[in-house]
Amino acid sequence: MRPIAVGSFRRRVTLQLRSTARDSYGQTIETWTDQGTYWARIMPTRARDILVNNQLKPQVTHTVWLRYLGAMVALGASSHRLLLDGDRVLNIVGPIDVEERHRVYEITCQEN
Repeated sequence: MRPIAVGSFRRRVTLQLRSTARDSYGQTIETWTDQGTYWARIMPTRARDILVNNQLKPQVTHTVWLRYLGAMVALGASSHRLLLDGDRVLNIVGPIDVEERHRVYEITCQEN
């Protein structure tokens, strides 16, 4: 693996974890809690249209690189995590510890 180019990590992203809480009526509601803000490298990797309920819906896949976060593995299933890049919401499909060297995560994400 090549050394990490610090300048390529120029996007600021917020990692969020899905949690549940109760409202004033005791009903369960879904909330998102910020886990931290990190420098990242984001690159779109694929764009396509998918058919959902007889309507075409655009789907963009991104690859995101973050420096290694030990807590990433402990956060649970991917459906419970997302990244915010400004106004964009990136659903995490799965993080990979590149070469299992605990230096960089390569994360596949789908944009809403």
